[in-house]
Amino acid sequence: MWACLVADHEGLALAQRYGLDTDLMRDALGMSSAANEALAKWGTQTMAWAEDDMAIVAEMAAACGIALPQADVTRAICRALKPRRFKLDQYGG
Repeated sequence: MWACLVADHEGLALAQRYGLDTDLMRDALGMSSAANEALAKWGTQTMAWAEDDMAIVAEMAAACGIALPQADVTRAICRALKPRRFKLDQYGG
């Protein structure tokens, strides 16, 4: 879910920078293979559990001795994203 929320922010922020209507873009993405629950509930996610969830994943991976670089990146992005979530004009700056 958190990786999807990050990807949604990135895609919509990019669309906004190109002057596209982000509501229409969300509708289009929702009808494509890019559809995901975070996109369907856009604007309602508080991200209250993002850090806890990603910490659990990191602990589980460490216990098994497996590297999960995507999870590490997602965790770092979620930390930065949480205070400005859904503010597409502030994303990537």
